[in-house]
Amino acid sequence: MSCAKVALFVCLLAAGSATRAAELVLTVKPDAGRLTAFTSGGKRVRLELFLPRETGRRPAVLLLHGRGGLTRSREWLRAEGALLASNGYVGAVLHYFERTSGDPDREGTDPDRHDAWRATVSDAVTALQRQPFVDPGSIGLVGFSLGGALVIDVAARDARIGAVVEFFGWLNPATPVSALPPVLVLHGKKDDNVPVSRAAALVRQLRRAGRPHDVHIYPGEGHGFELPAMQDALSRMLLFFAKHLARR
Repeated sequence: MSCAKVALFVCLLAAGSATRAAELVLTVKPDAGRLTAFTSGGKRVRLELFLPRETGRRPAVLLLHGRGGLTRSREWLRAEGALLASNGYVGAVLHYFERTSGDPDREGTDPDRHDAWRATVSDAVTALQRQPFVDPGSIGLVGFSLGGALVIDVAARDARIGAVVEFFGWLNPATPVSALPPVLVLHGKKDDNVPVSRAAALVRQLRRAGRPHDVHIYPGEGHGFELPAMQDALSRMLLFFAKHLARR
């Protein structure tokens, strides 16, 4: 997706959202993130922050890429950070592979690194809470594919997380589902990378545990959504955070 298409993508989403109809003016460009860093496991890890127009402490949402790393998804993750900022959140794109080698082709295939990534996400939450413009009691997570599995696992173990949105992710067997905050599950029915059956398994576990959740399966979508489906999914994300995160 080109820079021009990313900018259009964000503008379309801003125009179509129902969360703050009179206020949805895009005030942060997708490539205008404010770079900061923290230390996790002795490594320097970067965060790209997208700040809302509103002053004072705001809810923050941490965005996690998938197996391909940021080399394949930086533009649209920045666009989503900007979208969150235009809706009053602090959007934060996390470079979590920097905790390990930073090589996207090796990182995404090595499950032994999962514990290190999980620790890095929690360290990123701590770094966000220390920012003067972040409400430390209002932190959400968004993850895509590998990042989706990771945010579910982190949120089940870190009580500071108020809500989770996962795109075409999955539930790891050791994740304590009964401790999860509200979860929004978004998945494509034609996903041949992470089968939709894994979304169904997650939803079954959430129901059994009595955990609050929403789910939407997109019939014609695979592993990654086309623009109309992604517009709908991100609108659902904004509404979900407005309900479960911004009002905590």
